[in-house]
Amino acid sequence: MSIATFPRASVREGQFIALQQEKKIAVPATPEEEIKKYKFLYAGKILKEPKGLSFDLQENFAGKGKFANTPGWVYLWIKVNKNGRFDVCYVGMTTKTLKGRCDQHKNGFRNSMRGKAFAKFIRRFFKEDATVEIHVYAHISGKRKILGEEVSMCEAEERAMIKKLGGTDLWNKIGYKRLKLLGTTGSH
Repeated sequence: MSIATFPRASVREGQFIALQQEKKIAVPATPEEEIKKYKFLYAGKILKEPKGLSFDLQENFAGKGKFANTPGWVYLWIKVNKNGRFDVCYVGMTTKTLKGRCDQHKNGFRNSMRGKAFAKFIRRFFKEDATVEIHVYAHISGKRKILGEEVSMCEAEERAMIKKLGGTDLWNKIGYKRLKLLGTTGSH
């Protein structure tokens, strides 16, 4: 299954710098620069445990941390391999807290068809390469006044991020029928 990948430079560093100085090519952003550009913060990671998948969120996002009670997020699940390559697998949003949404995903990994399919993808990554990690990055969504009411822009920002990343290869854009064809639905 293909997933959206942040661009990387494909020429040698010396050639790349020379071309960039001549302004013939733009500097492609590294995954870290892209994440920083859109103000995504490292929030934690998805862990494989004996009882299933779980989320290990940073203290700022859990308990009584700085962002624990902050509503309105766009978040990314990013597959990180041993070489540091970042592949965005999933873009999500929540009008509630990030911890609350992660708890919903954890429950879905066991109880919903779509959640089970995502869990199967994640477990496959862990099985194929023990060094793979699934990181969670999150961005506080902006707010706008619409019809006199202040609303979170998380849904619009989620759609924009999906569009920016190419759209159709992300897990959240795969329909149930396609998941079934890929053989990812069903029991653990």
